[in-house]
Order: sequence, then structure tokens, then C-alpha cells
Amino acid sequence: MPDTPAADRPATPTVTRTAELAAPIDEVRAALADPELLGAWLGPWTPTGDGTATVRTDDGVVRRVRLLPSTSNDRVRWRWWPEDDRGAISDVTIELAPTATGTALTLTETVCSTDGRGAPALDGLGWAIALLALEVAVALRTVVRV
Repeated sequence: MPDTPAADRPATPTVTRTAELAAPIDEVRAALADPELLGAWLGPWTPTGDGTATVRTDDGVVRRVRLLPSTSNDRVRWRWWPEDDRGAISDVTIELAPTATGTALTLTETVCSTDGRGAPALDGLGWAIALLALEVAVALRTVVRV
């Protein structure tokens, strides 16, 4: 069976959101790496001991999360799926860049289910809300530490 030309294949469902955070890049990195800080903006984050974690997002879905290798300290990547539907897999990549006033953040979630099922776990509005919560969590952490 010949390969389907790329132009004839359905588009891979993807959500991309950008944000400018008024915080130094090190503070934003910390909020992407610390389970307590992840819980403050994404949902309760619990390491499971098998190299994954679970997170309950605002939509009430418990997702299994596995961190993926990254080639940069300014990029965080994970793969996640609902605990009750391992086939609905998507990858999340968050890239950071310092700016004159803080940190530019670009988040992309791409469905990678091999059977073509699924949609990004969080739609555009869901990620917009999560990134606003991230900004608040980073700001509060900065204020509390001062």
C-alpha cells in the first residue's frame, strides 16, 4: 500500500500558546520542575515511583505523565495520557527564552496517538488558563521569597 501524501493526511491536532511572564527565567524553570509548583498551576502533581507522575487537571481528568529527554535547560517536555485511556497520548513541549522584562514561554501540545484518536488534553482556553495560573504561581513564589 503506498504512503498517503502528507497533503492528503489529516492534520495532527496541536495547540500552541505563548505567554510573556514578568519573572526571571530561573523562576519559571523552577515552576516547571518542582512537583509542588507544578501542582500550583497545572493541578495536583504526584510522583508515582515508576518514572511517571499523575496530575489531576482542572477538567477532573487524572493523567499519567512521563518526562521526556530535552536537549536544552530552556525546554521541558512530557508525554501524558488519561489514566483510563492509555491510547489518547499527547506530547507537551514548553520552551523558554529570556526577555528584557522576564521570560517568553511557548507551549505546544501535539497528539501523538498512533491510531489517530484524541485531541490535545487541554484545549486552547484550558492552556491559556493554566499559563495564567503559572504566571500567578511564579509571582507568588517570588513575592514570598523576597
